[in-house]
Parts: sequence; C-alpha cells; structure tokens
Amino acid sequence: MPEINKELERFVVDFCHDNKVRNVDLTELSAETSLDLDLNLFDLSIDLFVSDFITRFKLDHSEFNWSTYGYPSPNAAFIVFRSFNYKLPWVKRMCRRAYQPKITLGVFQDAMVTGMLR
Repeated sequence: MPEINKELERFVVDFCHDNKVRNVDLTELSAETSLDLDLNLFDLSIDLFVSDFITRFKLDHSEFNWSTYGYPSPNAAFIVFRSFNYKLPWVKRMCRRAYQPKITLGVFQDAMVTGMLR
C-alpha cells in the first residue's frame, strides 16, 4: 500500500474530525483510500472535501470535472452492501466488486505534487 504525504494525512484526519465523519478507520490511510468507500464521504461531504483541499493547498482546479471520476452515478449494489457494517472484510470485498472507486487519496497526493487537481 503506497503511503500518503503527511500533510495530506493530517488534512484528512482534521477534515473527518471537524466535519464529524464517523465510522472510518483513519489509521490506515493510503493512496488507495477512496473518498466514498473508505472515508464514507458522499454528495455534499465529498464536495466540501474537494473545495477545502483546493483552498488549503492553493491548487489550480480549472480542469477538474466530476464526470472524470464517474460521478454522479449511483450504484444500487454498492448502496445495498454499504448498508452492512463496512468494517467487516467480506463487506469491503463485496463493495469493491460491485463498485470500483475512482477518486482516491492518490489523486489528491498527485495534485499536491503537480499543483493542479484534474
């Protein structure tokens, strides 16, 4: 599992704490951590995460487009499996089979390096 930048890790932990994001494991953050599956961010929360990230790290986001990452596209199987306890390994495996996350912390780490969120 590729590690993430310490600044990004601190940002994620602070964001989850400040916005009262519950039932997430912040001890095992990696570049493959997805915003929706692993961090339990959806709709407005994920928009808030992106806008706070852009503001905090002063990034160019002129080329950013949600459709690049497959949003919005609801997946019924994902919603059903997500209703179970996501901390269980079999639930994680089934969610990842039913739904392949497209936006991960690796995207944000790359944006920190390049200075542009695409």
